[in-house]
Amino acid sequence: MNIVPGSATTVSSPTTSIPSTGKKSTVLSNETRKEMAKQVKVTKEERRSQLDTRHKYLISKLADGIGLTENEVEDFLILDEKFSMVGDFFAPDGSKKLLFFYQEIPQVYLTL
Repeated sequence: MNIVPGSATTVSSPTTSIPSTGKKSTVLSNETRKEMAKQVKVTKEERRSQLDTRHKYLISKLADGIGLTENEVEDFLILDEKFSMVGDFFAPDGSKKLLFFYQEIPQVYLTL
C-alpha cells in the first residue's frame, strides 16, 4: 500500500489538463471534476464506515512510526486503491503480510 502525502492543486481556469500514461492529455470540465470529487467523497464515507478497532490500532501505529497524525494516515489509507488489502489481512485465512510504503515529498519553492 502506498501512502504518499501530496498537495492539492488549484486551477482557476474552467478546464484542467491531467497527464495520462501516454503522450495524450485528458481535459476535464468543471462538471466532470465535480462528479469525480463527489465519487471520492462517497468512497471515503463507505470505507470509513468499514473501519473498526483493528484498523484504528493499525492507523495509530503507522502514525506513530511515520510522524503523521492519525487523521492524515486514515485519509491516505481509505483513499488508496489497494484499501481492500487491509481487509484481506484481517480476514481469518487472509494474507499474513501487509506492507506500507511512505515517502515524504520535499517541498520545492521557486523564487522569481
